[in-house]
Amino acid sequence: MRNKILILMSALFCALASPSASAQDSTAQRHTRRYSRNDSLRAADSYLRGENVSLDYKKAAYLYYNLAKQGDVRAMNRLAGMYRQGFGVEKNPKKAASLYLEAAKKGSGKAAYNLAGMFKQGEGVPRNYERAYWLYKQAYKLGYSKKAAYALGYMSYKGLGTEQSYEKALRYFHKGDSLGNPSCQYFIGLCHMAGNGVAQDTEKGKRWMEKALANGSEEASGFIRTGRIKNYEGVRFRSSVEPAAKVENSARGGLSGVWNGKMTRYDWSGRKVMEETPLELRLDFSGERLSGYWTQNGSVTMKVSGHLEDSTWVFDDMRYEDSRIQRPWDVTAASFRIDSTSAGEQLVGTVEQYSPETREPSSPVSISLSRTAKGYSPISGELASGGNSLSVSPNPFEREVTLRYTLTREQKVRITVSSMDGTQVHSSSRYAGEGENTTVLSLDVAAGTYIVSLEGENVKLNAKMVKK
Repeated sequence: MRNKILILMSALFCALASPSASAQDSTAQRHTRRYSRNDSLRAADSYLRGENVSLDYKKAAYLYYNLAKQGDVRAMNRLAGMYRQGFGVEKNPKKAASLYLEAAKKGSGKAAYNLAGMFKQGEGVPRNYERAYWLYKQAYKLGYSKKAAYALGYMSYKGLGTEQSYEKALRYFHKGDSLGNPSCQYFIGLCHMAGNGVAQDTEKGKRWMEKALANGSEEASGFIRTGRIKNYEGVRFRSSVEPAAKVENSARGGLSGVWNGKMTRYDWSGRKVMEETPLELRLDFSGERLSGYWTQNGSVTMKVSGHLEDSTWVFDDMRYEDSRIQRPWDVTAASFRIDSTSAGEQLVGTVEQYSPETREPSSPVSISLSRTAKGYSPISGELASGGNSLSVSPNPFEREVTLRYTLTREQKVRITVSSMDGTQVHSSSRYAGEGENTTVLSLDVAAGTYIVSLEGENVKLNAKMVKK
């Protein structure tokens, strides 16, 4: 079965081509003619790292290429990495994938692992979670276990390319922990914090987080530094009465109007409610298009613009900041149905979201809204046509401070916070939509006065704020 799948995958890739002739200098050619594979590999590694010789990616690429032609798996892996990054050769992810495939067929667990990552991200090959998961399993079996255990646990945790299972994820994470993988230790801590696959135990989760942090986990560092850990302390996540399920789209013209209710985000199993936020939709269906406004938490507002495609509403450029974890989400698609009840018309739907940061879908999201007005009712014209503005609240603040800013067009903005002597204490970038935006900052700083600055393509705003 393994050979059959690898043969089928081979058809996806082009043949390996030599690096440019300019890389084929006399020194590199001499190595391939006169020295052993190991000597040539060491020479290539020296050029790649600039050890005892001048850094020269092109010479390294040429040496790796000739070794790869001789079937050297180590050279295949290194040359694939150079094609993937564009070091010494023209960047070509497809060639990188081809090399990883050849090395994997020769038994390289590292190559199978790297190729799996390319299928997971859709880098040089079509995105395919199932194939990525299968390749991670091959990498694990071929001895590349420390990293592959984490990858298999991660995909099982989220249900990417395999059936979602916290229990299976934890088995892989514990295997990774035994091999010293701090990312696995972080996820074990997260499972205990949230009660995923185990009984919820915040203190036990903290101990795992501290272990991961001590071993250099960036995930644990971010989890603690940004205050996300507070979202779990003393919180008991309730099981959903009805697990998240896909809504079959049946609503078209009846969508026009004002709808108010809530958006619910579930865990990856779809059986536990992780977050509920107020949501208002002002929708207009005309000309086979859906337009209007999406207002979350009373302030995070996006323009709605979409069309029906294969019985699903597909949206254009809808992005908002999740203030709870400070991560942007793209709202990509949704399915709606309208139920008539004694309390009036109810809009029920499932929403598909995508993280441009992780390049993955979100956990299940649903909406439940009641119609509060028929016919399209636009919100204040100031949102669409007003000038740029920035406000801060509360001010003074204790730890968390909310920035509300209105922009005349969508753009990437940079937010910085500095003390009065010019010392920068915070810096972050994000995409912000046209109209009103909200960002929550968690600042662990000394008492005093600070300047918050927001800069973008056509905006530069400052505001003064005071830490108690």
